[in-house]
Amino acid sequence: MICFIILCYIGCHRNMAVVVMTIAVMSIGGMFCGFLSNHIDIAPNFAGTLMALTNTVATIPGIIVPVFVGKLTEHDHSIGSWRIIFWTTVALYIVEIVVYMVFGSGEEQSWNKVVENPGEDQPLKTQTEKIENGKQPGEA
Repeated sequence: MICFIILCYIGCHRNMAVVVMTIAVMSIGGMFCGFLSNHIDIAPNFAGTLMALTNTVATIPGIIVPVFVGKLTEHDHSIGSWRIIFWTTVALYIVEIVVYMVFGSGEEQSWNKVVENPGEDQPLKTQTEKIENGKQPGEA
């Protein structure tokens, strides 16, 4: 987020822009020990399903952002247009951080508990065992 703010005011210094973007991309590694591992923390039994759902929703910006950038820079390729794009990104990051801090949790959720059926792991009784117990073949 800080790198995007720096990019807003870096001007036409290409080398500095590359350095700042490199630092930004290296910082993305922090997300792997942050929110991505949160799926396992809150619901280990459903982590794969949660990852699929959240990753599906997370691809929506990948569809919308190119359209937004294209419309914004269609007739104006100035630094000012890119400043708007970077500040919009910073604003969205701030909203995401606030939502996660208010509603996010690392506690295991109650809906993660799988109800065990005590008879589920019992071996099936063979016909011989049923007859030995006084039941006729075909009876439950």
